[in-house]
Amino acid sequence: MSADRLREAARVLREVVSASSDGRWVVSKGSPSDYEASIALPDQPDDVFGDVADVWMAEDATYIATMSPPVALAVADWLDAEVIECEALVRHRITDGSGIPHRDAEREVFRNHPALTVADAILGAS
Repeated sequence: MSADRLREAARVLREVVSASSDGRWVVSKGSPSDYEASIALPDQPDDVFGDVADVWMAEDATYIATMSPPVALAVADWLDAEVIECEALVRHRITDGSGIPHRDAEREVFRNHPALTVADAILGAS
């Protein structure tokens, strides 16, 4: 069921966040070159366990820092909200007198839904 995939992706994101370093991440200003970068906690000096990760390319570090735990939690919340909205649409389609069987109503509501694309990417990466 499509709603289950969205719920599972939200659960996976929350699980990943719970195991990661808290807070917003930034690209460390002390990165030695364009080819190496550190992702750091913004309020911690590097010598006090401020580094979250070292990566090969600064562009990757910027992307990873952008997708920090608060962003992942917001995506998880969005996936949960989409489940609620889509399930309401499925219920409406079943009760609106159109005669669409439930499995067809669900398929119609979730077909090409962007949240499923995100969920499948998350589930494929976990």
